[in-house]
Amino acid sequence: MTDPATDLAAIRALYPATIAAAKLLRCDTALVASLDAALRRTPPLPVVAASQVASPSPAALPADRVLAASYDPESPYRNGENIGLEAVWPYGQIGLDDPLFAIARRTYALRPFVDAADWSDDPIQAARLGLGDEVSQAIFQLVQLYQVYPNGMAALVAGPPNEFYLEQAGVTALALSEVLAIQDDDGLIRVGPAIPPGWTMAGTVALRDSMTIEVEAIDGQLSAFTLHHGADEALRFATPWKGEVQISENGVPMKVIAGGRFSFRPVAGNDYRFALVGNTDRPNFPSEPVPTVKSLGRATIGLGPPCCAPPPGYDIPSDR
Repeated sequence: MTDPATDLAAIRALYPATIAAAKLLRCDTALVASLDAALRRTPPLPVVAASQVASPSPAALPADRVLAASYDPESPYRNGENIGLEAVWPYGQIGLDDPLFAIARRTYALRPFVDAADWSDDPIQAARLGLGDEVSQAIFQLVQLYQVYPNGMAALVAGPPNEFYLEQAGVTALALSEVLAIQDDDGLIRVGPAIPPGWTMAGTVALRDSMTIEVEAIDGQLSAFTLHHGADEALRFATPWKGEVQISENGVPMKVIAGGRFSFRPVAGNDYRFALVGNTDRPNFPSEPVPTVKSLGRATIGLGPPCCAPPPGYDIPSDR
């Protein structure tokens, strides 16, 4: 291929990181100069008319543009990966404010491979693009198609011989983190960017500079979040909130600000809770008195009691 999109995304993500590390350590000046020169020669991501890479779709107009897999957009695919979307994830080159964000969303809608393998990145990329309903659908489909073992692991192909794969579970775990919070390459912290409709969830996501953010959502709506171990620097947040937000410092109400997008400078080491004014609800996850088999569609995790009868004469207490 001529300039595959995955190579271009990797160059734009990894070369600057390497340059920054070398400058911080005051070493490898020749390497820095070489990478700088390579970056100046690296073309932008390939963007073409949707008609060049996809069949006509009700969601696409002839003039709509998408991210191509390379600068040879009409070349046949030799794999099952949505190469044009790798700039979204894993390389994180297209954030919320990037001019390519809308084009990337259109690329996702017209991607050639949908739920194509147990390692499909569909739910992660959907979360990065703020598509909560697509996250939910992709997670469900991947579980239905590939999660076949009662320990929660997946199989890439049906029928024996099969291997246990952690890929599908890993994709699900990362997607669940990404729907709660994402820190874009420019530092913008997107809170609740893609919470699926109807979902109630809570979790903690790691941010840069040893910060963490604890996010809560009820019925598909961001209800509150708490910033832990804040660094002593201005932070920028993007939330789906439209009303006023109460900020509390170490549990004590501090001030009220407008929701949506806002900047906030924490004091290092303190905890800050952000919640819509008047909102006191917390996610409720009732405990189960007895562990049970979990199911989602046709897939299950766990074994129902009892799975089988012991052989004749078997003494269970003596084998404990």
